[in-house]
Amino acid sequence: MSKIIVQGTDAGFFSMFRGTLGTLDALEKDGHTAYVFWKDSLYNDPEKGDNAWEYYFDQLCELDSSGTYLCNAHVIPPREYATRVMMNKVINKHVRVKEDILNEVDDLTKEFGDNTLGVHIRLTDKHNCTRFGEPETGKPIEVGLYTKHIDAYLEKYPEAQVFLATDDADCLKDLISIYGTKLIYKDAIRSTGQKSIHHDLKGNNYQKGRDVLVDCLALSRCNHLIKGISNVALAAMFFNMDLTCETLNSIYNNDTREDFVNG
Repeated sequence: MSKIIVQGTDAGFFSMFRGTLGTLDALEKDGHTAYVFWKDSLYNDPEKGDNAWEYYFDQLCELDSSGTYLCNAHVIPPREYATRVMMNKVINKHVRVKEDILNEVDDLTKEFGDNTLGVHIRLTDKHNCTRFGEPETGKPIEVGLYTKHIDAYLEKYPEAQVFLATDDADCLKDLISIYGTKLIYKDAIRSTGQKSIHHDLKGNNYQKGRDVLVDCLALSRCNHLIKGISNVALAAMFFNMDLTCETLNSIYNNDTREDFVNG
């Protein structure tokens, strides 16, 4: 048995997280143990050390100098329901979120009811997703269609609250004006236009990662999820096997890449 150092990538938080989980599963099947080392990622902060994984999660094992090999967190399992099951098992076995982060999630979600609706609206640089190999159908769905689906859910569950996770400051303002006190959200670093939070905005890299992790964990505690194409919302589905979702890119753009999570 070898100990493998699973390195990070230059991708967004949950793209890197998804690749890490897939890599951990593949290594375990081959009888290896893994030490996760997110070095030189978008989230590294010199004041917090060179392993960004350890900012957010407890380490899986101790690192020593014997029998270690390097690999990148690039294993992306097939798009099938069995992958959601596998990802959930890997999370339950290997992912231990730091206590202070869980406390923040607890505080954010303390008023969630049984039918709280989660909404993830990924905008900003997602408009440029074709530059990074995604199809045109992966571009953001207009916010007005999100509100159409939110309204339909609230008609069914009038008492429900709405938890919004979005990278776009203007989107947040618009939904606050529509839903008022029904809307729950985290104070977070957000962008506008097509500027990437992680590439175009200066600021605390650690906090950027923490913001998106807290948003994802809060989404995972909702009853139902309205989402676009995004690894953030996909990860929420991995954390909670009981969470259901509707993917608007599938409904309006026939982009079925993430439909696998519903079985």
